[in-house]
Amino acid sequence: MIDKILGADFSKIAGVYENVYNGFFNEKVAGLWDKLWDMVSVIHPFVAYILIALGAIELLFGKRLLGVQKFFGMFCIGCGATVAYLVPLIPFEGIAKYAWIVGIVAGVVAILLRKFLYMVLYIGAFAFFPAWLLYSGTISALSSFAGNLIVAAAAGVVVAVLAILLRKWVEIWGLSIFGAWAVVTVLDKPAYGIGLVDKICGAVPFLADMPVVVGFVLLGVLALIGIIFQTKTRKRY
Repeated sequence: MIDKILGADFSKIAGVYENVYNGFFNEKVAGLWDKLWDMVSVIHPFVAYILIALGAIELLFGKRLLGVQKFFGMFCIGCGATVAYLVPLIPFEGIAKYAWIVGIVAGVVAILLRKFLYMVLYIGAFAFFPAWLLYSGTISALSSFAGNLIVAAAAGVVVAVLAILLRKWVEIWGLSIFGAWAVVTVLDKPAYGIGLVDKICGAVPFLADMPVVVGFVLLGVLALIGIIFQTKTRKRY
C-alpha cells in the first residue's frame, strides 16, 4: 500500500482529480452550462476582462475570501468524489440514475464538515509531497533516500507541522500565487486578443526567445504585489 501511495507518479494522482472533476462536471452539467453560456452571449466579448478581474480578486483578497472558496470547493469535491467513486460501489440496481441526488447530499455534508475536511486535505498535501519526493526517488540528488519509509515519513511530518504553524502565511502566499497565475494565464492567451507575453517578447529584442522567463517574471511580480497587499491588510488577532 505504501509503495502504491508514495511510489505513484503524478499522472496517476492527477487521474484521481480528473475523475472527481468528470464526476461533478459530467455531460448533464456541461449541457446546462452551454445553454446558460448561450443566454449570456452579451458578455462574451468581456470574458477575458472578467477572468482577469476574478484573478485579481484572488490575488488581492484570496485569504479573506477563503471561507467562500472552502464552501464551494468542498461541495464540488464531495459531490464529484461521490459520483465518481462511491456511487459505483453501492450494490443497488439503478442507483446510477440517482447518482446526482447522492452526490448533492454528499456535497452538502462536505459543506458542513468543510473546516475539518480542509485541514485534512491541507495537512495531507504538505505531508505527502515531501514524503513522495524522498520515497519515490524522483529527484536524483535525493535518490539515496528512495524507498526509505522512515526518512520519508519524518520529512512529511516536519513539513506538515511547519505548514500548520505557518498556515496563515502559507495561505496568503499560495492564494496570491494562484491569483497571479490566473491573471498571467489570461493575459498570455492570444485567443482573447491579449497575448501579453508575446507582445513583450516582440517589443524587446533580447527577450524574443525567452517567453517562459517573461511569463515567470510577470507571475513573480504580480504574486509579490498580492503577498504584500494581503499581508498589509490581513486581520490581526
